[in-house]
Amino acid sequence: MPMPMMTSPVQPVQPSQPHDASVHPEDGAASLASAELERRVALLEAQLAQVLKENNRLTPVSPRGALATAAEAPPGDSSVALSVQAEVMEKRKSVKSVVTESPMEDDFPMCPSIWDAAILICLGSSSAPGWDVRLSDKVMIMMMFCCNIVMQVVFLFAIATTMNGDPYKGDTISSMKYQRLFEGHSYELMDRTSMSSRIERVCNQNWHNRLTSTFTSTKVYLQIGGFGIPGQFICLVAVGIWSLTMAKEIRATLDQLGALLMLPSLNQVSSEDCSGQIIASDDGYTIPRMSNRQKIFVTLGVFIPRLLISLTALVVGTTFLADTAIVSELILNCCALEIVHCVDELVFESLVSRKLQQLVQKTRIRYLKQKSVCLSFITPESAGEGTPEEGSKSQLLMCGRMFYLMVILIIAWVTTLQPLVGLAETAYEAVCGRQLDVAYVTHPAAGLPVFAEIRAETKASSISCFYAAQHEAIAMRVGFDPVHFPRNDTLNELLNGTHPLCTSLDDYCPNVPLTQLTALNNVAGEVFDTDMCGDEEVLLQVLRLTCGSPDWSNHHGIEALAQIYSCADVRPYCVCNSVTCVEEDYQNGTHSNVSMSWEWAEVLAGICAQTCKKCRTPVVVAR
Repeated sequence: MPMPMMTSPVQPVQPSQPHDASVHPEDGAASLASAELERRVALLEAQLAQVLKENNRLTPVSPRGALATAAEAPPGDSSVALSVQAEVMEKRKSVKSVVTESPMEDDFPMCPSIWDAAILICLGSSSAPGWDVRLSDKVMIMMMFCCNIVMQVVFLFAIATTMNGDPYKGDTISSMKYQRLFEGHSYELMDRTSMSSRIERVCNQNWHNRLTSTFTSTKVYLQIGGFGIPGQFICLVAVGIWSLTMAKEIRATLDQLGALLMLPSLNQVSSEDCSGQIIASDDGYTIPRMSNRQKIFVTLGVFIPRLLISLTALVVGTTFLADTAIVSELILNCCALEIVHCVDELVFESLVSRKLQQLVQKTRIRYLKQKSVCLSFITPESAGEGTPEEGSKSQLLMCGRMFYLMVILIIAWVTTLQPLVGLAETAYEAVCGRQLDVAYVTHPAAGLPVFAEIRAETKASSISCFYAAQHEAIAMRVGFDPVHFPRNDTLNELLNGTHPLCTSLDDYCPNVPLTQLTALNNVAGEVFDTDMCGDEEVLLQVLRLTCGSPDWSNHHGIEALAQIYSCADVRPYCVCNSVTCVEEDYQNGTHSNVSMSWEWAEVLAGICAQTCKKCRTPVVVAR
């Protein structure tokens, strides 16, 4: 909007000598007219002072000078009073016209950012003292500006494509359910120490694999069995904070763009004011004008990319945070987004010279405040006292920003957070829902599963110490100390194959060459028909020490283990009538040793196979 110029500013009227009422004592009517005139001019003076206060750039006008002139007029000459009143009203009308039509000026500061530094590229030279932006400086600013855009775009693209925080995308839940069914309930993968299925250990967080990690994150996110804040509400708070961060960036961009657009064009100012595009002020430098071509260049080259990156970061960041189903990774994701947001400031503060940094921070944009309702929404909000219209505009914009935040949170909740909660609940149901204490094996003939329930009495079975002995033997061979009994160096040497008995007696120690281990794995249940069948004295000692610990002191059926020190002590429990005992011998009372169950007798017979006469000479078929 063109700024009207004041060709003849209002000059103060010089007051005359004060009027003395005694000069014309003969005319009382004149005195009354002078008093009435003074009262009316005083009222006009107060109104004029209020107008001048609103526009401090105008020269004050004194109606008292006109009143003094009127006082010197001949008595009874009311035309003088009328002329004074007309002059004052004309002056006041002229001032009000100037104030109404001439927009006020205000300054908008520039921030320490490479975006703001890029505005200097389009400015020409200036004779302002201390202003020295060379062509080389502009080239360097342009290079840093392009570098900033590339880094922000690449980082946002990486977040949107490769850093998705949703752990349930694709067929993840179906894979979790498949792993739960075919591995979690497998009898072979069942933990026989605690007599629990693999999936039960996963749900109790006593097993470590990817399924357990995902399930633990899901449980924490949903706060199942916990007293913390559910993950979806933490994500909602993070989305709100990120929305406020980007709202601040977008607001600063739009305010600065509005200030530049409201700069007077070069054809709107007089020729004597066009000496340069930068003028020096008390606290720095001011940009008072800019050509329309420069405004288009800055808008398309600086502000449009800045707005696009800010809006993209808002959408990508909101989706990224709302998709984060692992609460512990939420802080890391927030840090990743903050890096994108601060790249422009990092480039400015780390690469730009100190002199250019100070020039940018000391430069202000001197724009024109507009009286038009539409244009007033383009100009930045004023920090000082303004007109009632500016106050209403500020209130309206503040309500609009609150509405914007609420809309972002509602959209994030409806489109991302609620579906993610549904997926998390589905994943939890797929992994740890329904029945957990079920085990199965595949029928050797039918090929379909056969099921068994892991009952409470099965979990408390005394045979569990046998599987604990398996754990102890492996742990000791690897180098760990036993859990259920004190460390025994002799037993460790026997398990490692370094004891002298391992070399003097073949197959005495369970440490064998790898080829023999392969053969044992291949023969499986037919080991009693091979020459590998024998007594495992070392493993018997591990079993005896494990089951003799206080953890199984109250279990019935293992009392006899306290009296077993070698396979020779096992013979009375596994040999019946010079042959290997069978289950019927324990069921019909043929075997008189009631201190051991058939389950344990069968286990010991497998350990001491030669003593219990389970080893058979391989049958040679004549050809």
